[in-house]
Amino acid sequence: MIRRFMPPGVALLLVGCSLGSAPPAAGGDASPLQPAGGNDTKPPAGAYSHLYDEPAPINSRLIEPLLPQSMRHFALSRDRRRVAYSEEGKYQSEVFVATLGADARKVGVIPHDPGELQWAGDGHALLYLEAVAREAPGEFSDWDLPRGVQAYRLMRLPVDGGGPHEVLRVERPVRFQASPTRNEVFFSKSDGRNLAYYGAIRRLDLETGRQEVVMKAEAVEQFAVSPDGARLMVVELDPDQGREGTTKVLDLTTKAATIVGARPLWAIDWAADGQSLLVIGPEPFSNGLALQRFPVSGRAPERKVIQLSGSTQVVNLGLDALSPDGRRIVAYARRSNIVISLETGETKTLDSFGYIRCWLDDRTVMGAYRGGQYAVDVPE
Repeated sequence: MIRRFMPPGVALLLVGCSLGSAPPAAGGDASPLQPAGGNDTKPPAGAYSHLYDEPAPINSRLIEPLLPQSMRHFALSRDRRRVAYSEEGKYQSEVFVATLGADARKVGVIPHDPGELQWAGDGHALLYLEAVAREAPGEFSDWDLPRGVQAYRLMRLPVDGGGPHEVLRVERPVRFQASPTRNEVFFSKSDGRNLAYYGAIRRLDLETGRQEVVMKAEAVEQFAVSPDGARLMVVELDPDQGREGTTKVLDLTTKAATIVGARPLWAIDWAADGQSLLVIGPEPFSNGLALQRFPVSGRAPERKVIQLSGSTQVVNLGLDALSPDGRRIVAYARRSNIVISLETGETKTLDSFGYIRCWLDDRTVMGAYRGGQYAVDVPE
């Protein structure tokens, strides 16, 4: 999933699963952090609801099973064959797992909106944060916890049966990401000053409960595990320089960290092979995008300017913008969703302005339109 760093004043129009959102409030919704002017992955209830009323494009088909239009949080499994999602009820949320092409089944009921769902690396469980309410909800919380919150629990919900259970409890806001290949989670706790600064990154073994610090830090803004689970991408702010900072790659075996560049201005993601980082941003004074590739081997970075075809003006990138093969991205222009070739800069219109959730494969994306969730064929 691409990590976005939005320029000030640019509105984000989509919601979905994301990395690095802030923990949920007790009995309420998550309150995502907004690095670099805005990274809101979950607008208020009802916001942008008109996007769901857009008719599906001609080159699309309903996904079976019929995933509900109202599904709240969404996580695609690593093999892109299963979808986990939550539906919010009046007093609780229900979590479902659907294998594409088969019926969805309920796997759990949880007291509050989970805020975010992630698949565990073994593919047999879902992970989410749960806020623990204070005994006296009106009391002010310690440190930087929201009012009414006593702590946060990282919960593991098996998808093959059994209720959720606690795997981690912290008394500060926390960010986490599950390894895509191993049964472990990386997490970072707020330093107690503000929600822009998160401290040391720790690794938690979900089988043994053992914890270890993998990187000491004072102001972590984002981190992401490589596709092979061998490295961490870490964006660390300089507390004395405002929003400036550096991007590092941490080898999880040797614990060696290498600076590969400055803090991204727009979006960053791992390449599919895990051997380089891709940074995408606007090219100054031109109608184009700048694509930079930072190899983890230490070789010199590569920079390429993508001149967009026609008068296309990109407003934002999608939550899961990069195609699995790394050749194309989904972007949002002024009046439509578009697909951009990172090789030629050619742009193709995808739809009039639906709600694109993710890539299902190199040729298909999932979008929400009037009547449900659709698989949309991406024009070549």
